[in-house]
Amino acid sequence: VYGYAAGVYPSNYAQVLSVMSAAHAGIYAATGRSYEVGQDADVLYAASGGSDDYAVDSGPVPFSFTVELWG
Repeated sequence: VYGYAAGVYPSNYAQVLSVMSAAHAGIYAATGRSYEVGQDADVLYAASGGSDDYAVDSGPVPFSFTVELWG
């Protein structure tokens, strides 16, 4: 969420990290593969105009995620 700039976070970022950390733990337990959890621009690259940002800012959507997994 809020991947348009590093260091910019939604007000519920601690909750978002908690949910994504649980997802990471599940994927790791099932596959043995690990990945980095964090805000898009902090972990990967800045990407503005995402529908995930729009969904959180304009409606009753508490969480949105961008997940990029290995191929």
